[in-house]
Amino acid sequence: MTFAPLGKDVNVDVDALPETSRAFAMAYGLRQLLADSHVSGKTPDEKQGLLDKKLDKLFEGTLHVRSGGTREGDPVARELTKLATAKVHKHITVKLGKKVKDVSADDMKTLMAKARALPALIEMAKANVAALAEDNTEL
Repeated sequence: MTFAPLGKDVNVDVDALPETSRAFAMAYGLRQLLADSHVSGKTPDEKQGLLDKKLDKLFEGTLHVRSGGTREGDPVARELTKLATAKVHKHITVKLGKKVKDVSADDMKTLMAKARALPALIEMAKANVAALAEDNTEL
């Protein structure tokens, strides 16, 4: 696993840990997982629904499976998503005078689809990826 604060891999042989340490880590991880699962819910019913969905995935063994997540293998698509997100956020805050969190999920999907379809944004994404691929600057 990658330990973000250090930015490097940390190898932990879970089988070598004492049972008490494994039990603690499991309980801690589950507590965090379940606490994080319902944060985006706005009502108690939504929060419970999100928690139940997470628990279902846990018991089905599909918790780790991505289904259309945000990570994309295509670097141009990833860059396009990044550019579209910035454009949509600017449109919402500057042109509409709203906070991004106040825009409904359906409206956000519509705005993102429109932004991703903009020819200028597509070309910019392609150019950014090409420029990065050609950059031989050493760090």
